[in-house]
Amino acid sequence: MIIMKCPHRKSMLGKNNPMWKGDNVSYRSLHEWIENHKSKPKLCEECHKNPPFDLANISGKYLRDINDYRWLCRSCHMKSDGRLINLLKAKNKYYEGYKSLDPYYENKKIWAKNNREKCIESQRKFKMKHQNIIMGD
Repeated sequence: MIIMKCPHRKSMLGKNNPMWKGDNVSYRSLHEWIENHKSKPKLCEECHKNPPFDLANISGKYLRDINDYRWLCRSCHMKSDGRLINLLKAKNKYYEGYKSLDPYYENKKIWAKNNREKCIESQRKFKMKHQNIIMGD
């Protein structure tokens, strides 16, 4: 079987395609278009340390403009969107709520408050033991 390429295929790309929607396109379709038209660098455009995984929109308007997107690593993308701060706040809020519901945690706090000398001695022994392990004694 011989596969022949359509000679008019290139003429049907972009605005010449009857299915072309212009800027009236879904979020995912726009990202796919940008991925196909913006070259991916080897390192994140923000930190220049990690390989990029995400296309991040700069203006927040989601236009079909290649210059309005950057290739970022996941960490830089979450920082630029503010999602990292929200995630940490949510984790902290969850953790704080969990601690107040945990009777073991509350009892441990009360015990530590009433037995301060024992806590200090226990911490000192722990540090000495681990210091000896690190030093090789």
